[in-house]
Amino acid sequence: MLERLDNFLSSITGAGDPARDKAESYVAVAPASVSDDELAAIYDGNDLAAAMVERVPSEMFREGYRVIVRSDDPDAEDDDGSEGIEMGEEIVAALDAFGINAGILNAMILEGVFGGSILVFLVDDGGTQDSPLRIDRVRTVAGVQVYDRRYVETAKLVSDPMSPSYGKPEIFKLRSETKSQGSATLSTAEAFVHASRCLVFPGLPRASRTSSSAREGWGRSMLEKTYVALRSHSIAWRSMDHLMTDACQATYKVKDFMKMIAMNK
Repeated sequence: MLERLDNFLSSITGAGDPARDKAESYVAVAPASVSDDELAAIYDGNDLAAAMVERVPSEMFREGYRVIVRSDDPDAEDDDGSEGIEMGEEIVAALDAFGINAGILNAMILEGVFGGSILVFLVDDGGTQDSPLRIDRVRTVAGVQVYDRRYVETAKLVSDPMSPSYGKPEIFKLRSETKSQGSATLSTAEAFVHASRCLVFPGLPRASRTSSSAREGWGRSMLEKTYVALRSHSIAWRSMDHLMTDACQATYKVKDFMKMIAMNK
């Protein structure tokens, strides 16, 4: 009985009929690609977008963290673990002194804005920057540098099919741009760095191969993924501004105005 009633109502309202039901006309389409300049403008000029990108990275480092080094030697004399705690505190202090904490925070924010970034460790291990990192030969650590997706290209991929990193970048090409004050000339510097010397922040996953290959395998930006919602939110707030400014319009009244019009006065 209920099924017959449902069919009857559907025939009248058109619910479920692709030709008559508006909801049935929905078709999923690929989101519009947002340019890098527009992503930068959204982050710099929209407080909601900036908060969305910065909230998680900032919360990660808000209260700091602890590192405790545990010994694998069962005959170790440090029963209370004080030595491991002291070593952990030294590690945390060193990470902060080398700017690694600030670098990770910056890299995560740039990943959210542009859909990818890398953090490059400036390590002296006797080799060049485009050679694999040798941990056992590290002599000094100068700090870190952060590059967002716009200034990173893949120079070489891992070609060994037996490698766990097959198809992933092996060497990155870094680009740095500076513009002199009062000059239209843009100075560009390039460098090559091995992936083992980098910490990669790949961005949000992409399901579409086309959009992923268009940006050399980098993921999506948080701002790109929420672009439509951010745009609608901004339009709504700006429309509210217009409504508030027009809410109190001056009104002038003339007694018997309509009667005078009717009498040609």
